[in-house]
Amino acid sequence: MSEVTECMDLILRGFTGLQKVLEGKFTATREEVLLARHGTTCSVLQAMKELGKGRHAINTMVDDGRLKRVGNRIDVISMARYMEDAKNNDFWARIERQRTRAARNPTRVRRE
Repeated sequence: MSEVTECMDLILRGFTGLQKVLEGKFTATREEVLLARHGTTCSVLQAMKELGKGRHAINTMVDDGRLKRVGNRIDVISMARYMEDAKNNDFWARIERQRTRAARNPTRVRRE
């Protein structure tokens, strides 16, 4: 097979894969899409853009365990898992923050 034919074959295979995605015959998970887009880790700036949150929110999510940090970068797999159920993850992080605040200041009781 010549180089031109091989290149055309790769292009056509890529096009048919894209065509299958567009037709809905092949679906990729969010994790696969993010891994293809960013690799195993991404910068904080890229995580900010993907999640639509600010730098402080990203750092807070790393501190409370919703995201994982690898060196100075954010782990893409943890980001995909967070995105799958963001509402539930945020809820439990909020509950945990309230527990730690209550443990630090036991005189402050919330009355309802």
